[in-house]
Amino acid sequence: MLCSAASAVILGYVLNRFLSVNRAVAVGFAVLCAVAPVQLLYERYVLTESVSLLFFYLYVTAAFFYFQEPKIKTLILLNLAGVFLIAFRLSYLPVVLSGAVIVPGLSFFKISGSREKDNAEDRGNRKAFVRRRIISSCLHILISCLLTYGLHSAYKITNGRLSDQPPAYQYRDGYHILASWAPLLEKEDFADPKIAGYTQQYFYFHLEDRFQRMNHRWSYYGLIGYIHRMYDSSIKTNKIAHDTAMNILYRDPFGVMKLAWQSYLDYWDTGLLKETLQGDRCTKALPDKLIEILQSHYHIYGEGLPYQKTLTNQSLLNAIPWFMALFSLPLIIAISIFMDKGRHFIFLALLGFFALLILMNSTVLVHRNAMRFFHPDEWIAIILIGVFFDRAMNSRFAQDTCRKLRIIH
Repeated sequence: MLCSAASAVILGYVLNRFLSVNRAVAVGFAVLCAVAPVQLLYERYVLTESVSLLFFYLYVTAAFFYFQEPKIKTLILLNLAGVFLIAFRLSYLPVVLSGAVIVPGLSFFKISGSREKDNAEDRGNRKAFVRRRIISSCLHILISCLLTYGLHSAYKITNGRLSDQPPAYQYRDGYHILASWAPLLEKEDFADPKIAGYTQQYFYFHLEDRFQRMNHRWSYYGLIGYIHRMYDSSIKTNKIAHDTAMNILYRDPFGVMKLAWQSYLDYWDTGLLKETLQGDRCTKALPDKLIEILQSHYHIYGEGLPYQKTLTNQSLLNAIPWFMALFSLPLIIAISIFMDKGRHFIFLALLGFFALLILMNSTVLVHRNAMRFFHPDEWIAIILIGVFFDRAMNSRFAQDTCRKLRIIH
């Protein structure tokens, strides 16, 4: 709850400090962030997402400070925040890796009002100034990439020592990717002929059914379970799964894109969405063993707990219109940038880029559709809508309308 409260405060700060949103509007949208459906869902779950989301906000805030005044020390803080971010939630890895280049790269286009620029223009040395900016930006990109490489290498080494495994980000990535692309699997994709028989004689779950990907990842009788039983080493099993997934990508990249598009369209299926929301809410009977533990240790009668209607879980189940807005995030990004008229383009462009990366992660590498994956995009969407609302309230049409209403009154 404290992490979520901090996240809401940071949202209001970002709106007011970096995006020039009216303070009252910024406070209002910070409150909306605090009661957002997915935000409350993770507070109920008590999982790492609330903590990782806070580090994501700190990462974005560090990037915004860097945009305002590009300094090496800010770049170091940005990369440190990125390492802590992936330590809590590895799904942010595309954001952190791309941010190492995008953040210092975008700073080159920052509209500078510095005296140096004015003097350079006055002296007619515009080309020299641009040349210095290019050299400075390239140097910062190089430093950022070296920092990312060094810090991430240290992270992988530390993770390997703690796990008693070779250095790596994690040791199940191949399982995850292969299960996500299981509907595209063909016999020639298998990295080892030893497991190629799965597609011919082991159809417990249909491979081509994209709604069976969850079973292929986690069920004993699924694809990953089958591959796992073929080898003694989990490291080798994961490598075989990873290489097989890469073979799918190399053979049929457009098939992967089509599967991701189908997964995106599945989010718009309200019937399927309601079903997944019930799953996220865990609306199902508790096991007898858990009911016994709740009663004997905590004096709680748990039979009816999953079916209780509280304010927070009902907000999740009834938030389908809000989720539809999240699915329309590319449109929200475009409208916000248009309404801002280029005044904070770099800030909004970075938010939009990160939002699209997260959206892609929620469609390209998924076993089932779930609103849980849109947790960081919910925060970004609230910021973008806050910018749109502020600019709309300050538009000439809104001001003229208020003036006419005052005259009539």
